Amino acid sequence: MSSQRREPRSRLLVVDNSIFFRDVLAETLRSKVNQLAIDSVKSCQEAQRLLQTYPGQYLAVVSGLILADAREGEMLDIALENQVPAIALTSALDAETRQVVMDKDVIDYFFKDQDGLQDVVDLVSRLLRNESHKVLVVDDSPTYCTYLKVLLQRQHYQVITAFSGEEAVDILSRANNDISMVLLDYQLPGMSGYDVIRRIRKQYTSAQLPVIGVSGQMDQQIPAQILKCGANDFMYKGFTVEEFYSRINNIMDLLVSMRELQDAAYKDFLTGLHNRQYFYPHANSLLDRAEKKNANIGLAMMDIDHFKRVNDTYGHNGGDEVLKHVANLMQKKLRGEDLLARLGGEEFCIIFYDMTAELMVQRLEEVRMAIEEAEIELPEHTLSVTISMGLKVRNDEDLESLMESADQALYQAKEGGRNQLIVA
Repeated sequence: MSSQRREPRSRLLVVDNSIFFRDVLAETLRSKVNQLAIDSVKSCQEAQRLLQTYPGQYLAVVSGLILADAREGEMLDIALENQVPAIALTSALDAETRQVVMDKDVIDYFFKDQDGLQDVVDLVSRLLRNESHKVLVVDDSPTYCTYLKVLLQRQHYQVITAFSGEEAVDILSRANNDISMVLLDYQLPGMSGYDVIRRIRKQYTSAQLPVIGVSGQMDQQIPAQILKCGANDFMYKGFTVEEFYSRINNIMDLLVSMRELQDAAYKDFLTGLHNRQYFYPHANSLLDRAEKKNANIGLAMMDIDHFKRVNDTYGHNGGDEVLKHVANLMQKKLRGEDLLARLGGEEFCIIFYDMTAELMVQRLEEVRMAIEEAEIELPEHTLSVTISMGLKVRNDEDLESLMESADQALYQAKEGGRNQLIVA
């Protein structure tokens, strides 16, 4: 297995003869893609200087095919020499120009018009998005694995490679659901591509983990077999780079859209935390994993003190601001792997995974004190709130029993004067 994660790129370079087109494109990118610093120049010489000034910082170079000092598309070659993906802009889209551009190993090319502007913005946004996605490439040929890896890394995907079906299954079993797509050769030694897909589909749906099958055999039966066993798409190995990127990006776009819909269903609209629908199945999964790995689990119930009084005094808008502020403080103080959810009203719940009881208490006390000390700014008022907490460290309880014990501890914290943590 091999994997490589690149450092996030923070800049984008636009190079074109036309001052008007260059400025419009740069301003459009600045307004739509505000994560990047946009550098805009007219010549290859200026672009080279910037590439040397900011090595390793450019997400991509967007360049006209013909420049005053580089009339044969040399700017695209220079970008690749600096290990920066290149996007070509052209005033002609005939077959000859297309071939010239694709021979430069660009990731895409666009016509210099209004539609082309939007296409560039969409592609740059996709490149940024791709940096958070891992693709597993499975092929018994190291040479072909390397070829696919290079193509995918130009689009800023993180790439993991495996050279057998068994290795691929092992990687997926340890991946913690962080692989976004599998690119799989149908014919593998040992476990076949067909068997690998069947194993994948026992754990993931086609919407959760897309699989694209590939084959070097021009057998018309193979695509049907691969698609029937659960692949999302199929390509023969003689594909063009354009076809490859189109298929990969179309499936990734669909995956991202599906995840956004799922996030909307599983996120609390006000605080951005997970909601009840997300919490219960994932909490049970955490408990199962902890049992298998003999890991420590703790569950805390938390409730904002006198929240009804906040709503009565400052209105529901004030109450909403308090909920958002408290949720934000919790997220800052807790680990990303901790399961934090708003269960309803002013009630929150957190599950600590693989953490000592002492550290759980320490983290919760840090959260409690941060909330107590914070000032919440409202349009005409400044207020502060406190929170009560109940913690139960798991022995052999199921989720319902854990929550009941933590809730009883929370009740004791409320009865004992609030603004405190009680451990059951």
